[in-house]
Amino acid sequence: MLKNSLATWRTSASIIVLGLALGASGGVYAQSVAVNIPAQSLEKALIDLGNQTGLQILYGPDLVTGKKAPAVVGTMEPQQALEQLLRNAGLRYRIEDNTVLLTNEAASNSALELDTTTIQGQG
Repeated sequence: MLKNSLATWRTSASIIVLGLALGASGGVYAQSVAVNIPAQSLEKALIDLGNQTGLQILYGPDLVTGKKAPAVVGTMEPQQALEQLLRNAGLRYRIEDNTVLLTNEAASNSALELDTTTIQGQG
């Protein structure tokens, strides 16, 4: 059942990709940029953050539905702006190069168990 759920999640059209990879990969998120995001829905704030910083932000829509984000304004690293937006959202993130993956705090604290797989081959 977990395999099917994981496969469905990976192929689901409900995963949203925001932002564009505007800079070179490897450390785009470490450069300070001007950020001007008003207080609004978390979904809209994440879209604005992606547009202003070049981050690609991946998440399921159920993670942000009904959540609000505070205003974030100033010159800062994109990761700092992301932390401010997510401060009270109950979400965690992982950044690799310029891609951000958002997860629920509860889900990120639990281990993922997969079924045993046996692989056979002929030589």
